Amino acid sequence: MKIIKNILSLVMAAAMVVSAAAAFAEEGSCPKGGYHEWNEGEVVKEPNCVEAGETLYTCQKCGETTLDTKYPDPLGDAGHEWEFVEEKDETPYYKCKFCHDTLQETSDPFHEWDGGVVIKEPTCVDEGVI
Repeated sequence: MKIIKNILSLVMAAAMVVSAAAAFAEEGSCPKGGYHEWNEGEVVKEPNCVEAGETLYTCQKCGETTLDTKYPDPLGDAGHEWEFVEEKDETPYYKCKFCHDTLQETSDPFHEWDGGVVIKEPTCVDEGVI
């Protein structure tokens, strides 16, 4: 699963580079002559941990526009960075420090636990230890 996430992260990062390059590759094709003179851009949609954002750039000479897509941070679990908030009824609650999505887990999202190893078998009088 981690390998698939890493591959998807690389693909998203490559797509971001291609998107930015395509947006500015046509600099020499301004109908008013010479290069486009792009403004600083207007954020149309902010990126969050799981959805891409968009910035609209306008040529100050000819008015042509181009939309640049900014992809979520390719690191982590879909870009979320979980922080422990509290535990209620033995259930931990987490919040993404960027987009504030919440997560309720029966186990924490930071570990992938195996079945464990029995260190001490339980008896009628003592609990076991894993």
